[in-house]
Amino acid sequence: MNIKFRVEGRPPKKDGSQSLWSEKSHQAKLVFNLREKAFEAKQDAKIKESYSGLVQIKISIFAPFITINDHHQHVGDLDNLVAGIFESIQPASNNETLIPNKIFDQNPDVAPNIALLIDDDSQIVSISAEKIKSDDEYYTVEIESKNH
Repeated sequence: MNIKFRVEGRPPKKDGSQSLWSEKSHQAKLVFNLREKAFEAKQDAKIKESYSGLVQIKISIFAPFITINDHHQHVGDLDNLVAGIFESIQPASNNETLIPNKIFDQNPDVAPNIALLIDDDSQIVSISAEKIKSDDEYYTVEIESKNH
């Protein structure tokens, strides 16, 4: 069983300076948007739980500026974008000091403590990721179980 979804705009970008989930994060809105689209796709596929086994993921990021040579406001480095997407489809780490961004109060189905698509990103055993130059800015995520 696989799930595929599209999200308008940029993907969240992990940079290590702070949690994507935190109240001060500038990435929280992007995480929220991704989780809402992932939740909708999961419902459409009639999948009730997160994937518990091994998975493969394909990510395609479409943006007008894909490298720093294109523009100083390019979409970002692929590794940071992939890491941001991975962080967003699993639950936030169980950190007592984390104060989640208030945006997650808008939809309890995508709350930070929920394992939305995967329980942990260590389940990801295969990844395909690409940035594609496009006039429109969006990205697609496809996740598929590797368990046979």
